[in-house]
Amino acid sequence: MSAKVGEKVRIFFGVGGPNLVSSFHVIGEIFDRVYHEADSESTRNVQTTLVPACGATIVESQVNVPGTFLLVDHRIARI
Repeated sequence: MSAKVGEKVRIFFGVGGPNLVSSFHVIGEIFDRVYHEADSESTRNVQTTLVPACGATIVESQVNVPGTFLLVDHRIARI
């Protein structure tokens, strides 16, 4: 995925489960908005969001600087 500085990026992130959650975040970025479980209300300025097993979330960020940003899950046991 690529975006230019100033563009908004929206990611739809889901966890297939069946029983592991995800601590999802992007290295070097803060989510401007997080819609937990596709809620109509958002939480602002979130670094890491917990996504339940068999659940999903929507995150939005504006690209402020050029670079490469990694999408990660802090569930280290999956390595």
